[in-house]
Amino acid sequence: MALKEVNYETEEEIQKIDKEITVMRDVVKLLRQQTQQSQFLHVVEPLGFFLNEEGNKAFIVMEYCAGGDLRHYIKNLMKMRADIKDKLAWEIIGQLASAIFQLHTNGIIHGDIKPENILFTEDLKVKL
Repeated sequence: MALKEVNYETEEEIQKIDKEITVMRDVVKLLRQQTQQSQFLHVVEPLGFFLNEEGNKAFIVMEYCAGGDLRHYIKNLMKMRADIKDKLAWEIIGQLASAIFQLHTNGIIHGDIKPENILFTEDLKVKL
């Protein structure tokens, strides 16, 4: 599992996080109902939510993606002065398109697709 720590002090922060958690849960529930069991779910699953003792920090417990995110993947390639193999690049692009299609088919817009939000499972399957 992975933890996302966020500030939870102002009314704006509280509303934003509460909405994010609700949307994440609703999206996973909807996609599970709409997709076949054999189909890969391209969305990170929320597992829970809690506050610290002071109540000013929220922690969202989510499915862990052992492959990290696309931003770090690219940074590591650059450090090693390596290129991504064409086949892998096209596979990632295809999975990303499939993930977006999975959301849009169900009337869901991600709204924040960027390298840090494109996660990989251990076997490099894409999750948003």
